Amino acid sequence: MDDTVGKGSRSSAGLRFAAFAVIFLALQAAWAALEGSQVWKTWMETLNVGTATAFINLLSPEADALADGTRIRAAGGGLNLLQGCDGAELLLLLTSAFLVAPISLKWRIIGWGLGLALAWLLNVGRLVALFYAWRADPGTFDVLHNYIGPVFLILVLCLYMNSVLALAAPRQGEDGAPA
Repeated sequence: MDDTVGKGSRSSAGLRFAAFAVIFLALQAAWAALEGSQVWKTWMETLNVGTATAFINLLSPEADALADGTRIRAAGGGLNLLQGCDGAELLLLLTSAFLVAPISLKWRIIGWGLGLALAWLLNVGRLVALFYAWRADPGTFDVLHNYIGPVFLILVLCLYMNSVLALAAPRQGEDGAPA
């Protein structure tokens, strides 16, 4: 049996994983350094808290929710969004994955852009769910916040990434050659 078959692809995958980890850690450090900056405030206060508050008020006008910096304030309970629970890690994971993915530049850009929008929408949905969970039952909030939410978001983004990789793969004809 020839044990050299596939070693190149395993080595390539290992290098991709190492590059992914280095890029992700560098992006994490950069994001942490941006805390309090205008970029950070826009992400936290406008794109996350502001949008989640708008959805809450659309779904439950009687909640009269108010976006106040990194807080969603409402009678009966609100939320305080902290760095680390803001969904930025989802964007960083996707960015790292698309930078090392073995796909064309066209697919990297399309997949990354759509993925960022998906990650943001998923995070806003998570914030809305957490708002209602806290008001209904703090125990449910803890389970949703600490376990269900993160696992669900990462699972959806992994499925998304897998779909992009499948769509971006070169098609092969009946003879095995690229179509």
